[in-house]
Amino acid sequence: MADRLTELQDAINLQAENLCNAIGVIQQIAQPSFFADFNWASRSTKPEYQAFLQSQSPEDISRNFAVAISSTAKQLDVLIGALPEEEASADIQRATVQKLLEAYRTEGVKLTRITNRLESRLAENQRSTENFMDTKPDPLLFDSTYEVPDSLLPSSSKSPPISHVSWLTYLTVIFLVILFFRVCFSFGAVDRLHSLLNFILTIATSSGRRQRALRKMCATELEALRNQIKTVHMVDNFATYSKLERKIKALERQLRDLAPETLVGSVSLMHF
Repeated sequence: MADRLTELQDAINLQAENLCNAIGVIQQIAQPSFFADFNWASRSTKPEYQAFLQSQSPEDISRNFAVAISSTAKQLDVLIGALPEEEASADIQRATVQKLLEAYRTEGVKLTRITNRLESRLAENQRSTENFMDTKPDPLLFDSTYEVPDSLLPSSSKSPPISHVSWLTYLTVIFLVILFFRVCFSFGAVDRLHSLLNFILTIATSSGRRQRALRKMCATELEALRNQIKTVHMVDNFATYSKLERKIKALERQLRDLAPETLVGSVSLMHF
């Protein structure tokens, strides 16, 4: 923090030097004007001034100063933007930590369920492999001349006759289901139902009520800061204006972080 402030102070001093030097050079190389009311001669007729003008380089001095001033102004803007923002309140920090802990617990429960399921399947595969290794092969299976009678064939191996009416019924049902979901999505019924369920779950759960209170508090504080920044002049009170602007940006990010939970997240938290 101290290094950033020192760098910012150096940039401000450099900008002040650029402005002072630019004004001095403009006064030095400005063309003199002749006033008839004065009795003394203009300095343009003096030989030392003519020698000074001839000794000047042909490059555009004003452009060089303009480039230096603009580059220093950009550097100041970058340094001010890199300053750390004001820390969030303790309530918002606790809410963020609580939200992360709840997400961690939810994902931990999911990982445990998946791990148990995979372990059970692995045990079943191992038992099946052991049973297969213990079973002795039947020599009839390796005899190419042996034919299995039709009476011994399982009923599932006999393919039933294909009914065109049943296939047409299945296709019609599938088409109607797809059409129903497309109509629901086009009219936004699914989104509205999801929003309604999300709102109900937010009210029903304690974490949802706590997040709603925090969002309301952040929104109230954000509105107050926006009303306050309207009364602050940007040029006259630049430090206060930039501080309020950083606070507003921080609150906007916190409001985005405290967005309403999704339906899947709310249901998983209720089950947990």
